[in-house]
Amino acid sequence: MDRKKVLLLALLFLLGIVIGMYFKKGSDELEIDQPPPTQQGSVSNIPETYDQSDDVLIGFNRGEAEKLRPYLGEEVELTLLEEEDILSAEEAMAKLASFFDQHPADGFRLRHRGQSGGGDNSYLIGNFRSGTKSFRTYLNFYKEKIVEIRMEDE
Repeated sequence: MDRKKVLLLALLFLLGIVIGMYFKKGSDELEIDQPPPTQQGSVSNIPETYDQSDDVLIGFNRGEAEKLRPYLGEEVELTLLEEEDILSAEEAMAKLASFFDQHPADGFRLRHRGQSGGGDNSYLIGNFRSGTKSFRTYLNFYKEKIVEIRMEDE
């Protein structure tokens, strides 16, 4: 092969990698911009594999702490900005409600979801938006219950 063909093939190969990375990046994101309707099955941008974490996403999208109640563990490690504490489910829900009152929800963008620890642990990572602010949000589940919530200023 002559030098021009080798360079062209290398360029096409790199272009393919860049295009693949672009499409892969977008596939892990779920954005809920509009408050979804109250009927669970009618939300068009929730994945077909609907699970409890999707209810949690809707709760964050709307800024409704009450929506999270069924999914909170007995104790929740809660970090809101610089304040960190281990709270009962009721105390955590009250703190989240206060946070949502101070920072009304404009939407939530899911960046990543996954599992670890042999399937008992799962997590969600995303961005909670309120006005001009965005809060990096991390939720850790153990056996389908939220055991940790971190919301940090971006």
